[in-house]
Amino acid sequence: DIYKTNGDKLIEEANKLNMEVLNVQSEQNLDEKTIKKKTSQLENQAQEKQTQASGLYEKCNEIKFTIYKQYIDEFWKTHEGEESQYLNAKLLEEQASDNYFQAVSYRVEAKKMEGYAKIEKLTEADNLENQAIQRQISALGTYHNIVVTSEETNQPENFPVETPVVEQTVF
Repeated sequence: DIYKTNGDKLIEEANKLNMEVLNVQSEQNLDEKTIKKKTSQLENQAQEKQTQASGLYEKCNEIKFTIYKQYIDEFWKTHEGEESQYLNAKLLEEQASDNYFQAVSYRVEAKKMEGYAKIEKLTEADNLENQAIQRQISALGTYHNIVVTSEETNQPENFPVETPVVEQTVF
């Protein structure tokens, strides 16, 4: 949870920087060159914080995914041969693994990218990891006859990133 909390703080800082970008863009007394320079610096800082936050979320999600995978594996050690009784939960397990693998692939792709494309790819990876963990929790709940809601899992539905709208001047 420390990784997630630190990631959330970085996202808050990035969102503040993105709001500052909007403020600079609306400054009437600045020339266009100054606005571009300031907004570029602020956007780069925001993207760096978002990238750092995603790295923290990745570590947090990796730990959770691994722990829940261990619990799932332990369940199957004591319920070997009973897969047919838990088909829906087994499907959730497989979807979780697929989501997590896809998230890992997205992170590899993101390393080759820059700017907002990189942030978007990392956001998709974070969301897929969260979906994977949610599916693991749902599967575990089914295995142990526990109904689990998304509120109880403390998983965000989406990676909370605000991207500023960049105004373009047409000449």
